[in-house]
Amino acid sequence: MRAHQAARKFGVLSVENVVRRLVDGRHGLKESDRATMTELDRAALSYQIVLTKADKVTEGGLASLKRAITAELARHPAAHPEIIATSAHKGEGMAELRASLAAVAEFTPPALSTPTPLR
Repeated sequence: MRAHQAARKFGVLSVENVVRRLVDGRHGLKESDRATMTELDRAALSYQIVLTKADKVTEGGLASLKRAITAELARHPAAHPEIIATSAHKGEGMAELRASLAAVAEFTPPALSTPTPLR
């Protein structure tokens, strides 16, 4: 199974051969997340957990959640050990997520150019 096929099957974000599993930070990992992680391990597809709605959780709660998920990820051979916490509402973690996606895809954004005025 390739990453884009996994993206369709499991409803995850995929760039190149790394899958991102979006997990609601208010709830943590659910059984459906664990089942998906097991399938991705079996398919030997690397994946990373991205916590969403991080602004809805206290700092202490988020740190605790990240520790618990990190411990669980240690048992999954295809899991990327770094967890990215994001908040679309506040924009937190979005730059880190973009950088992670760009690094995996080896994407270099095009240089900004100044438009040539029409004559």
